[in-house]
Amino acid sequence: MKPYHQTLLLIVSLALNVVLAVVLGMVITGNVPGTSGRLEDLRQKNADLNGQLEGYNQTIGDYIRQIEFYRNQVNGSSRASGYQGDGVFGTSGLQAPAVMSTVSYTREGSLIFERATQNGIMMDVNVEIKPGAGRVLVETRPLMGIVFQDAANTAVLVAGNITGANLSSSDVIFSIHAPGAVPQIDGPSAGALMTAVVTAAIENRTLNQSATLSGTINPDGTIGTIGGITDKAQAAKDSGKQLFLLPEGNQVLSFSTPPEKSFFGMATNKQITQTTDTQGFIENQTGIKVIFVRNISDVLDLLMN
Repeated sequence: MKPYHQTLLLIVSLALNVVLAVVLGMVITGNVPGTSGRLEDLRQKNADLNGQLEGYNQTIGDYIRQIEFYRNQVNGSSRASGYQGDGVFGTSGLQAPAVMSTVSYTREGSLIFERATQNGIMMDVNVEIKPGAGRVLVETRPLMGIVFQDAANTAVLVAGNITGANLSSSDVIFSIHAPGAVPQIDGPSAGALMTAVVTAAIENRTLNQSATLSGTINPDGTIGTIGGITDKAQAAKDSGKQLFLLPEGNQVLSFSTPPEKSFFGMATNKQITQTTDTQGFIENQTGIKVIFVRNISDVLDLLMN
């Protein structure tokens, strides 16, 4: 082989090695054009799935523990005064705000982007108490699994405690109707309202239909914080509500603004978190009156007619 052929062959070999090294490095680091976004999407989806699985496991565990706790309370309750199980019956209802998530997909070139949006909705929450076997039943439309079951059990427990009602010979049947499925994380936020509805049914009292409430309920009757406040407030106002009760722990509102930036076809978000006074913000933005509540007694003082 002639010397200049050997030189040319050496140059070509070195060039190929450099190209292979660059390509291999790009694959390893996820910088291959057209694939970086997909790799990042796959990593994010995997993280989201792991987070959802952890959340479901925790929710199911809480649900089982709450069922057992409620059954022990019912089986162990023996009151000399107050309502008797065979005599407890009644109906009541109130609209509750919730947040419904919608997922949309857009294509930009070879990449597909997933975007989730949230909208406030109003649910019809009704309860019927009738002679039965101490069961707490939840019927949802559309079907929403066990989203509301834990909140329903706690609501019945608390309502029984504050009224002195013995519900061991009654069935408490919730009917929850919404224009769409409510996410798992938002189901418990109807707990305080469900407690008020059960209490009104037991005591044969009416609730102020121009008001609504969002907050979780704890076994001791305290009201826990919730999310999606601005969307829920807007939905409440749009439905004609004049008063919106919120947990005391939600007096400060935090929200994030995600400005999008694009680098070589890849979209990146940098979250900027801000805080503001919840009452002032909601009342200025929607016009609905906001009052904060600490426990179920505060709620009943404001909702009961």
